[in-house]
Amino acid sequence: MSYELTKTILETPLGDHIAQHLLATLATHCEGDKTECWPSVTRLVALTGICRRTVIDKLWWLVENQYLTKKRVNGHNVYHISRLKND
Repeated sequence: MSYELTKTILETPLGDHIAQHLLATLATHCEGDKTECWPSVTRLVALTGICRRTVIDKLWWLVENQYLTKKRVNGHNVYHISRLKND
C-alpha cells in the first residue's frame, strides 16, 4: 500500500469527493512507490460502498480529468495513477 500516494490524494482537491475516495482506494492497491494497480470493479464496489454504475462513471471521470489512465491487460483493467495536477 502506498501511504504517501494515498495521503497526497486525500490532500488534493479534485472537485469530486466520490472520485477522490475512489482514487484513494485505488492507491491502497499500489505497492511501494508504484502507481499501478488492478483491482476489479467488484472489489472497488465492496471497499468503497459506492454502487457499481457510479464506480464505473467515476473511473471514467478520473481518466477524462487525467488523474488516471486505464488499459486492458489479459482481460483485466490495469490502472495507473497519473501525476496529480497540483504537483
